[in-house]
Amino acid sequence: MNRKTLFSLLLLLCLGASSRVTAQYDDDYYGPLFTRPKALGLTAGTQGLGLDFTQSILPGWSVRLGGSYLPFSYKYGSVFGDVDTDVKLKTKSFANAHLMVDYYPFMDLGLRITPGVGYFFNAQGEATVKPSGNYKYGDINLTGDQLGTMQGNIKWKGWAPYLGAGWLFRFREGESPLSLAVDLGTYYMPKPDATLTGTVLFENNSYNEEHFRENVKNYRWLPVLQVSLRYSFYSY
Repeated sequence: MNRKTLFSLLLLLCLGASSRVTAQYDDDYYGPLFTRPKALGLTAGTQGLGLDFTQSILPGWSVRLGGSYLPFSYKYGSVFGDVDTDVKLKTKSFANAHLMVDYYPFMDLGLRITPGVGYFFNAQGEATVKPSGNYKYGDINLTGDQLGTMQGNIKWKGWAPYLGAGWLFRFREGESPLSLAVDLGTYYMPKPDATLTGTVLFENNSYNEEHFRENVKNYRWLPVLQVSLRYSFYSY
């Protein structure tokens, strides 16, 4: 076999391999949607625990549909004026569904830019303040139960745009279906609805409630720091 014949055979092999790669590439991203890469992920972060489904639509572009729920409760002691108090913070029905678009500007890197939108069904934050010690008013000693309890509630409901960035880490690229994603961003929440209620001596708080609403009206940024463990059904 002379050099000319050998070169011709090598050229044909390269062209054949190239056409197979191109065909596979076309099948991945330009065939039916179910043939394109997809992944299922478990998420944990500041917006709670959740589940995401990712579907690639074009090279460097994918969409994520998911939801999350934030269970949170925390108690601590504090002092207001001369009164010792117990403070309890908790969330109620803090759940959302979201649709994100991930754009990878560099195909060889895991960096992604993510705009999106979330819908918060009835996200509430609640703070309850209860005096735990005694309070002296003139010559009168009052217990915590005699003073009463004060409760502030903030509620967000509706659509919230999202913008963030993240990084996708692949484990043994091309061999393992597992990957890890880290995202940092923020939601711009709907304007909150705030109420302030009380019992016993803290009743009739209409004046303080107006101040409370004014103080929390700009509580609309919800920072998101999230980690996702993903399983790919079709290797990227």
